[in-house]
Amino acid sequence: LVRKKNPEAVIIWAYGMLEQSRGPAIQKAVEKRNEAGDEKVFYLSLREADRTTEGIGTHLPPTIRTNIDRSMVMAEFIAAKTGWSVNEAVANYYKSLLTK
Repeated sequence: LVRKKNPEAVIIWAYGMLEQSRGPAIQKAVEKRNEAGDEKVFYLSLREADRTTEGIGTHLPPTIRTNIDRSMVMAEFIAAKTGWSVNEAVANYYKSLLTK
């Protein structure tokens, strides 16, 4: 449905920040799309949030620190797949928040 509504879009399925159990099935689904000729569909495995080093929020969501870290991973992945560039000033600002 996403492809039908967006025939030229790059589609990235980012998964894993909260848990990893469905990763292999999602990756297989993306591979099937690729095998069917859709080379603009990608799977991005995100590192699972580490409660010990990154902490957790109320009701167990990832912390802002975890969200910033994974968003940087996603920005770099998107840039690599689309030819766009990551705005270094913005990236450096958010990375600086991780050291506070």
